[in-house]
Amino acid sequence: MSRSRILLILFFLLGSISIFVMSLHYFDDVESGVSYSAQIFNHLLKVHIVGGMLAIFTGPFQFIGKLRRSKAHKTLGYIYTLGVYIGSTTGVIIATQAMGGIVAKTGFFALAIVWFYCNTLGIKYAIQGDYTQHGKWMLRCFALTFSSITQRTMLLFAFLPIISFSTVYQISAWASWVFNLLLLAYFERRRTSIRRRHLSPVLELK
Repeated sequence: MSRSRILLILFFLLGSISIFVMSLHYFDDVESGVSYSAQIFNHLLKVHIVGGMLAIFTGPFQFIGKLRRSKAHKTLGYIYTLGVYIGSTTGVIIATQAMGGIVAKTGFFALAIVWFYCNTLGIKYAIQGDYTQHGKWMLRCFALTFSSITQRTMLLFAFLPIISFSTVYQISAWASWVFNLLLLAYFERRRTSIRRRHLSPVLELK
């Protein structure tokens, strides 16, 4: 495995650990005096976090070549897709209560839908035996999974005096996952371009 891939996996794992630590405080809430609807929402939020943690911790290991050729890849894949389904389905409901107004709510709602969709297509192609398309859609799915880390990184811009936290939060609700998908699309196109460049001299010789 190349050094760049090792560094990428380590980066993903460090990001996963950081989001885990940042999410721990959601499990410290006291429910006494809290309305029943608020309690339901808090429980859904916790389930959403657990699902996201399952996905974000198992996802990076799917980039390891040796694991992809073993039963571990399939086992971790089951855990990952389960985590995504838990995170995305609860995310649809949680998005309706997100702070930041309609901009943030629609951003997180759209993320949950697209996350669910990419995960489903990835599974579909795996069942059909089309592993090229399976890999492409699961990469897109993980780009969306990783958006939780991207979003919290973007919130650091709120420390700048020229922009308010609410504005940064609204922007990050959309930009965190759209940016990840665009970045992935750029690298996919770049990789395709490099492969074509390497193949063209061989084709000319034929």
